Amino acid sequence: MMLRGRELFHEGPSARGYCEDTASGSPEECDRVLSKVLSGYTYGRGNLSGGLAFDQHEYGGVGALHVSLLSADLPGGAIALAAADGVVGDAATRRIRLTLVDAETLFVCHDAQSGAFVVPIVGMFTRECLPDARIAFDIGLFAMQWDVSTGRLIAEWIRLGPALELLGNGFGYAHLGQSIVLGLPFDLRSLSYKAVQPDPETSLGIGLRLSAFYRSPQWEVRGVVRHRTSLAGGAGFMHDNSVDGELRLLHNFFLTDRIVVQAGVSARAAWSQQPENTFVVWTSTDRRFSSFVGLHLGWVHEAPDI
Repeated sequence: MMLRGRELFHEGPSARGYCEDTASGSPEECDRVLSKVLSGYTYGRGNLSGGLAFDQHEYGGVGALHVSLLSADLPGGAIALAAADGVVGDAATRRIRLTLVDAETLFVCHDAQSGAFVVPIVGMFTRECLPDARIAFDIGLFAMQWDVSTGRLIAEWIRLGPALELLGNGFGYAHLGQSIVLGLPFDLRSLSYKAVQPDPETSLGIGLRLSAFYRSPQWEVRGVVRHRTSLAGGAGFMHDNSVDGELRLLHNFFLTDRIVVQAGVSARAAWSQQPENTFVVWTSTDRRFSSFVGLHLGWVHEAPDI
């Protein structure tokens, strides 16, 4: 595609073609292209998981779907725009969540030429940045979660806080292969039940996020643990703590010419003092502790070159 003599989009060989063309390709080139698809911008990225959810007394099947309209997993940070989540389980675990913006580990850029610091996003797209960034931010804007069976609505209006890359490899391609991040996000949430509590209760919370992953072209291990406690507001002030975590083991491979599949297993667990206040999609509102073990199927579509 051309515009005023400038090539905007280049339709070259498909990503999978590099792996199947033995004349011009190589295992190293195939690995490079596979990593590029996994660690780039794309549309329609998502995943589907299904398995068994457990608590202290019983278990049942749970299925979950996550899809984002546009997302990017770049050296400068991860961003998802217009994401949707849906869960089907027992009567207490049927939920829909819509998220406008969800971004983690957006790095502050250290300009390679001037040495000046540049705010996230701006540095990602306009500056040449040194690959040793440590300081970053987590940002979330407007996520609405609706319990279909109870009418419960919980909204996270904003989530913002600093994050620290413990490996010091932000803005470098090494960050796309391995990362350990410690985050301290603040959030503002409101909760209401249309039938019995039409006026929402609003609370200010603070949390702790510890996430880590290791990715090779063919394999990925990813884990995250999140804690949240209420600082002010809400009926459960100072008695509203929750912890949840997930561990994934995935195998990456081309399904079609331009779609990479991540297939593997996922294990999750969550605990909350007040289950009705939880903002975790797959858990129920009437159990303090729940866990999940099941299969995970994700997909990433190769976006056109710009």
